[in-house]
Amino acid sequence: MEIVEGVLEEALERLHSTGPEFDDWLTNHGPMAAESLVRHGEAARVHRWLDGYAARLEELPRARERLTDAAVPERLAELVRATVHFYAAQAHGNPVMLVHAATAPNAVLRTLPALPRELWSASLRAAWSASAAVAAACRPKGPAEPVDTGTADARELFAAAARHGDEHAVKLADTVLDVTAAHPSDTLALSAAQRAITLIEPVAWSNAAHDTG
Repeated sequence: MEIVEGVLEEALERLHSTGPEFDDWLTNHGPMAAESLVRHGEAARVHRWLDGYAARLEELPRARERLTDAAVPERLAELVRATVHFYAAQAHGNPVMLVHAATAPNAVLRTLPALPRELWSASLRAAWSASAAVAAACRPKGPAEPVDTGTADARELFAAAARHGDEHAVKLADTVLDVTAAHPSDTLALSAAQRAITLIEPVAWSNAAHDTG
């Protein structure tokens, strides 16, 4: 029994410094598979199995710098911009749900000044977790689609989203306005708003309400 437990400990030690799989950054299944092999009498296979599995793993991501409260607004803004860019290329995975990957952290960013400073880091972690979960669950299986940056500016795209009428298209266009206010030449962010307008079903009554205004 001690030998078997030792095999599992050795396997976990080997996996301790590894990151997720290459395949769409799925979780690292090594610890679970090693434990299952040991539990059901296949401990002798563990290390050979790990030899093959390790080739599919990336290195464990390293911390770049200590996160301070003062850095939280900048990190949230980076997260919002990154998820807007993600939407521009990956929206075909789920055009509605993937909107939330960008709008959720933007909502946190906007409310940050009203929150106690001691909640800022926790708010960033919650926003990151929510965005990562939506992106992981809804990203398409196929390759990213070509991005059409178009010629419309952010205000024109927001007006188009308003005519479109779907709340998700409106929310994303609103978030894109924030991103382009900080990065005026960000055409990829503009294309995200256009993708939402194109891929999400428009609200039938929206134009009618506007026309009869």
